[in-house]
Amino acid sequence: MTGNENVNADRQVLGNVPSEDVSLDVFLGMDQDQRAALPKSRLKKLLRLEDAQKKKQAKAEAASAIGVPKNGSADPNKQKEKRKKKAAALESIEYVDSTPKGEFKRMSETMLPGYQPSAVESSWYEWWEAKGFFSVDPAEALKHTPGNRFVMVLPPPNVTGSLHLGHTLMSAVEDCMTRWNRMCGKPS
Repeated sequence: MTGNENVNADRQVLGNVPSEDVSLDVFLGMDQDQRAALPKSRLKKLLRLEDAQKKKQAKAEAASAIGVPKNGSADPNKQKEKRKKKAAALESIEYVDSTPKGEFKRMSETMLPGYQPSAVESSWYEWWEAKGFFSVDPAEALKHTPGNRFVMVLPPPNVTGSLHLGHTLMSAVEDCMTRWNRMCGKPS
């Protein structure tokens, strides 16, 4: 058979529908002989779509059996109200830091139910400053061999003046490298 005869045979089996244009609905109505006449790549794609549709239907049936609405969620207004109440409850909790200034943060206190920067980050900055993590003694640094010091050359500032996420990433990586080397005992 030539290429044209194959196409014509496909169209006879598929009822003058080109095999590339077969939709999932048409595919579901085909018998095994008609499906076998489809190109393998199209057949695989349609079988995957059929499987996905069956899974979706099974999920919808299971959800309807337990009484979940079709969109999969409860009333949007009720959800908004719940979020507002939860946010208000979190805001009403006030954190009291019992750690004396400059000392390591006390971690024995009960954690709050949600993230609050004032509670998480309190006391750390004062402790870092008290420990001298933000400064380096030049005389102490000169005592170390050049291979045991950490020095980083920073690029010049952005000429255009418009900042983007690359700047944030660059600063974060530089900060991590500096902190790591300081923790390893290198003056930086």
